[in-house]
Amino acid sequence: MNFLNIRYKLLFLSIVPTLLTLLLFFMILSQSLSEKNNFELTKGYILESIAISKVVHAMQTERGVSSGFLAKNELDKQDTKLLLARDALNKALDDAKYIYQKKQLKDKTILNLLNELDATRKDMDLKSKSISYIKEYYSQKIELLLNYVATIPTFMDDRENRNFVQALVYLSNAKESLGIIRATLNKVFIENELTGDDNSTVEEFLKNYNRNISAFKNSISSEFLNEFEELFKGKSIDNTFAIIELTMANSNNKKDFATNPDYWFDEASQTINLLNDVENALFHDISNIIDEKLNAIFYKLALIVILSTIGIIALMSITLNFVKNILASTTKLNEEFSNSQSLLEQYKSSVDRSFIVSKTDKHGIITYVNDEFCKISGYSRDELLGKSHNIIRHPDVDAEVFKELWHTIKDKKEPWFGEIQNRAKDKTVYWTKAIINPILDSNQNIIEYIGIRTDVTELENAMIAALSAEKAKSLFLATMSHELRTPLNAVIGFSQILMAKSDMPQENIKLFVEKIHASGKHLLNIVNNILDFSKIESGKIELNKKDIYLEDLIKDTILLLENEALKKEIKITTDYFSNITINYDEQLLKQVILNILSNAIKFSNQNSTVALSYEEDEKNHIIKICDSGIGLSQEQIEKLFLPFSQIQEHQNSAIKGTGLGLVISQKIAKLHNGVIEVTSQEAKGSCFYIKLPITKAQNE
Repeated sequence: MNFLNIRYKLLFLSIVPTLLTLLLFFMILSQSLSEKNNFELTKGYILESIAISKVVHAMQTERGVSSGFLAKNELDKQDTKLLLARDALNKALDDAKYIYQKKQLKDKTILNLLNELDATRKDMDLKSKSISYIKEYYSQKIELLLNYVATIPTFMDDRENRNFVQALVYLSNAKESLGIIRATLNKVFIENELTGDDNSTVEEFLKNYNRNISAFKNSISSEFLNEFEELFKGKSIDNTFAIIELTMANSNNKKDFATNPDYWFDEASQTINLLNDVENALFHDISNIIDEKLNAIFYKLALIVILSTIGIIALMSITLNFVKNILASTTKLNEEFSNSQSLLEQYKSSVDRSFIVSKTDKHGIITYVNDEFCKISGYSRDELLGKSHNIIRHPDVDAEVFKELWHTIKDKKEPWFGEIQNRAKDKTVYWTKAIINPILDSNQNIIEYIGIRTDVTELENAMIAALSAEKAKSLFLATMSHELRTPLNAVIGFSQILMAKSDMPQENIKLFVEKIHASGKHLLNIVNNILDFSKIESGKIELNKKDIYLEDLIKDTILLLENEALKKEIKITTDYFSNITINYDEQLLKQVILNILSNAIKFSNQNSTVALSYEEDEKNHIIKICDSGIGLSQEQIEKLFLPFSQIQEHQNSAIKGTGLGLVISQKIAKLHNGVIEVTSQEAKGSCFYIKLPITKAQNE
């Protein structure tokens, strides 16, 4: 087994480098794939941002053109700029909806907003709307879109590119602020009036513009900021903010506004378009950066796969050679081990088939039992494993036997040989001839014990039976010599007196004849009991079963004992026997009831009662016979059904027997697969229960 362990360890160690290489490969591959997925998600978010930004820019343009169209009050004419603005917004909406439909997002909020915007614009009649409504409508929708774009960075794990999208949010808010200023001043220049609300709107969104432009500049890299500064060198930006400053100054001086509305709209639109160019440039840079990173990851993955494949092939080649050498060097050891193991299994199998085997730890807790052990003990393997070996210990075994056993195997560390009495699960006794051997480790410490036993129960029982038979024979001869001598002496003695005296009075002759008759009956009863007992013991008795009316059987039996009951003025009562039919041997069952009822009358006090009753449970007919006589102790009950075991302290000249009546009754009950049970209390009386099984035919 040690050789096999070394072999497997060497094989494992030879595979470890390949496993580690594979693990490293998968770790790098997993990290690279994670980066790739992250950048692809980032690119997706940027495409969303671009789509929404284009929609916002087109809406800003359409808002401004629509406000100017209404302000000119030329509703019966077509405006080319308005048509172009609407076409641009339609295209931007279609592109954005396509992106979100393709992504199949669970949250349909933004897609629903785009669909709603597309539908309401197409149904909108500008001629019926005011400038304030148009401004409010577009501004509200643009705000919703910008708020959605502002949430996109929160979904991104790519911190670096997340800052680009955040910069886009600032720039979009700045554009929207400038767009609202454009629409507001366009209305002012057309109407040549700057109201207080218009003034507040321009001031508020001018501050908002400056704040967002400042945040935008702080969010982007210095390289892009330089490019951003280049885009803002056009004259339109200076003109736009110069017009705003001049308009605000004129409003304070209450002067007329000389700025042409179309001129202002064109200049402001050019500035907004420049901001849109900045957005596009920002998107372009971000897309290029992400594409470069994705390309880099692709080449990285390709390089990892190529190098890992080469490394794994090389390592596997080396490993295979190493494994081949290991296998070659251990084949012989493996064959020897297999042969040894096979022989060991055969030895074990032979022992298990031939002997009763168990193993325990050094504390006597069972760790192994074979089938023979389970069979003879009556316990299952699960009931034995983990339990103390004392589970089968018989309480009658002298403690000195176990003391000597443990001294031999534990202290002397030598095998113990001997015969020992055990007790099975069902309390039956069995004997084994055992060899219990301590198992030692290399340091001579006990690690476990193994016991190998053979069943010698039959031999022991035969010896016990032989001794019992010898004892029973002696007891039988002693009992029978006494029991037969007593009535024979009475017969011989009284007959001699009758023969010696020819002039004996008639009364005395009658008395002596009655005594001779009683002794003869007693002698006949003894002989009959002995013959019945012998017939049952030899198995020659045959059952003659038939249907019996239990009430009639009880009446016939009581009639036979009526004179004995009258002599002691004992009342015999019966109960619950009506309409009960049973199927047993009538003569034998009557003998059982007669024996028990006769004993009840014998051992009952003068002027008492003996009660017979019937009951049944799920399995048995029960005939119950109770008296209120002298009763029995537990020790006496245990001897009731033993042959020739008369209870001597209860015997007197008036009560005699062979001690076979109850033994014969119990054996008759067992011939019917039944049993007789007894309960009793001294000085209070006894109850005998004749339990006979209810057969299927009786149930039917």
